[in-house]
Amino acid sequence: MNSPYIAYIFIAFLIFFVLITIMLFAMVIYLIKGMHQSKKESKNENNDEMKELISTVRTGFEKASEVNKGHFCKLHPGVKASGTCAVCEEMFCEDCMMELEFLNLCPEHFRLVNENEWSAIETVKTDSENPEASMYVHDFKKKYWKDKMTPMYIITHYQINVENDHIISQVELFGKRDEQFFIGSELKKYKDSLSI
Repeated sequence: MNSPYIAYIFIAFLIFFVLITIMLFAMVIYLIKGMHQSKKESKNENNDEMKELISTVRTGFEKASEVNKGHFCKLHPGVKASGTCAVCEEMFCEDCMMELEFLNLCPEHFRLVNENEWSAIETVKTDSENPEASMYVHDFKKKYWKDKMTPMYIITHYQINVENDHIISQVELFGKRDEQFFIGSELKKYKDSLSI
């Protein structure tokens, strides 16, 4: 065999070897990238699953705390509540609750009610045929406490109508005397907004 043919065969073999090496190298890089991408996606999925788990646990704790919040004293979280303050409607334990005439009050609002003069702003009568007639008064009180921290309280008197055997209730909304006109006008606006 002539030496030029051997040189051509050697060059062809060398080119073939280089091409095979490049292809193998490219395949290794492709596989490594694929594994890295797969690990990254798996890590992202794990992170998403972990975030979802943390969110679920947090939501569960928040719901549990909401449920428990209604059963324990606002000032003593480990002590069961025995009543609700007529002004703020938060729950308090037996040691915290104070009575003033017809009202159960927390220590802060006991002082507030005791140290101020109060006037009836609205009086609503309800009976078994129209038991929800006074709901707007309760809703108004809650709304203005939440929005403006305006102190008010409600007293409900019950009487039995012997003639037709119905229970009649008289719901009275009280506000501080020096705020009675303002509260009265706000209540009128509130009632008007309900009838629209």
